[in-house]
Amino acid sequence: MYAMPTLWLVLFSATLCQGTVLGLALVVKSRKSNSYHWLGAFVLCFTLLLGYYLLFWLKVTPKLPTWMGLLQYLTLLLGPLLWMHLSAQSQFKQKTQWLHFLPFILACLLFLVFAGSSLWPIMGLALIALQLLQNLSYSIAILHTNKPKNSVYGYLFLIYSISFSIYYLLVWTGRLVPAYDYAVSLSMAICVYYIGYQFIQLPPEQRQTIEKYEHSGLSVTMREQLIKRLDEHMQNNSPYLDGHLKLSDLAESLNLSAHHLSEAVNTMKQQNFNDYVNTWRIAKAKQLIKDCYLQNRNEKLLAIALESGFNNKTSFLNAFKKHEGISPSLYRERIGKAQNRENMIGFAE
Repeated sequence: MYAMPTLWLVLFSATLCQGTVLGLALVVKSRKSNSYHWLGAFVLCFTLLLGYYLLFWLKVTPKLPTWMGLLQYLTLLLGPLLWMHLSAQSQFKQKTQWLHFLPFILACLLFLVFAGSSLWPIMGLALIALQLLQNLSYSIAILHTNKPKNSVYGYLFLIYSISFSIYYLLVWTGRLVPAYDYAVSLSMAICVYYIGYQFIQLPPEQRQTIEKYEHSGLSVTMREQLIKRLDEHMQNNSPYLDGHLKLSDLAESLNLSAHHLSEAVNTMKQQNFNDYVNTWRIAKAKQLIKDCYLQNRNEKLLAIALESGFNNKTSFLNAFKKHEGISPSLYRERIGKAQNRENMIGFAE
């Protein structure tokens, strides 16, 4: 009855079911977290859009009420919803955030007023251009935040935007065939749903951090300033060498509240206080190991651990393995091999 191949029909039907489950899971996962809600809305919004595409492929859309055509402009909500999700995680709040949704509102009004009129071909092209520009703009904006996690989202949304652009390029050049249409839409679905799964698969402690500080009064700028002061203090004064260093002690030395300092470390470094301090201690230990080798000193690991700020060898070994993925002994062995290779190269020259 329908021209759409059965394989593609089954594949997209399964994709729609998967998107619905994922979107609802994100929405209901946390009643207190706006970050989850925005991302859930992002996934569900695309799922509705994909559902409209499926109806179009099945040649059902001509039988639908005219207002159902508004679903094709849901793409104008994807960029804003993803941006709201990322903003909620970083507690970056804007009083005018509703302006992000103005293009969608404008598109709906133009569709309802001009659809079917003599001006619609021009308006339709203008709305397509608006969608293309907005998708690319949000991709660039997300990438411009310079945060590793946001970069993953930014590149995925950029792939989505490029796929969306390719569709219209194929339409305008007369090269669009159903198989290309399906393939482009499937690539868009993979990008959107992967963004959802990326977030839902975050480690429990990282999700708890997002939820815990989402409604904090400490702005992103303030947290960045606190981290800058903290890093400078660690670099210049080496408080991490104190094996009994506490969060309260460090906060007191910086004239900060322990709560704000903990929040800054947890949200900006994606680490708890102990892991953050151990990062500095491991860096010190690695330098000591290298210095010992260059000076032909066979320093014991316990001595290196104590000199780096650890209280015992066990905590040092565990922390080193956690941060570097290898034991201190193996690291020292690799340093030796690397140095020997450099010496051989120098001798050969």
